Amino acid sequence: MTRPPQPRPLRQRYPDGPRNTGRPTKFTPEMTARFLAVIAQGNWRTTACSVVGINKVTLWQWLQKAKAETAGPYRDFLDELVRLEGQVEAKVVENWVTATRTDWRAGQAFLALRWTRRWGQPTKVELSTPDGKPLQVEHTHALDLSRLSDADLLQLREIAQRAQPVPLQVTVHEADALPD
Repeated sequence: MTRPPQPRPLRQRYPDGPRNTGRPTKFTPEMTARFLAVIAQGNWRTTACSVVGINKVTLWQWLQKAKAETAGPYRDFLDELVRLEGQVEAKVVENWVTATRTDWRAGQAFLALRWTRRWGQPTKVELSTPDGKPLQVEHTHALDLSRLSDADLLQLREIAQRAQPVPLQVTVHEADALPD
């Protein structure tokens, strides 16, 4: 019976040290410039990945490297990416605010999104049980469990474990949407 060939030790294979034998990086000035140009047009990061031909996992790895360094090409890339996204957002907001001068709906939408608590439209949500009957929901405030004893907390945990979750069906009615 013959033994399979054994790999030579790393020093014999590469006397000058290990070589970078992986795939060449796509993180090149040309690729990042193309990616950033797509972002500058207002596209999502995943869309830019598709356009330039990189996987979104590759982008995520680049961003992780950028966050790990304080200076260098990956950090420069991240800084430029964030700057361009901010510029696009600012330009869209500027155009939106300009549109409020001639279209009240633009103003209404802007106020509702910018200052939701003051100007947002309440959303009506109807909850029902699996058999279609309306589910009665009572708004309660958060519970302060710090006032309970250890025995009370243990009892509460046991009750929660015995409780059966009820699947809910959420229906949003079109009539409650913003007017055209």
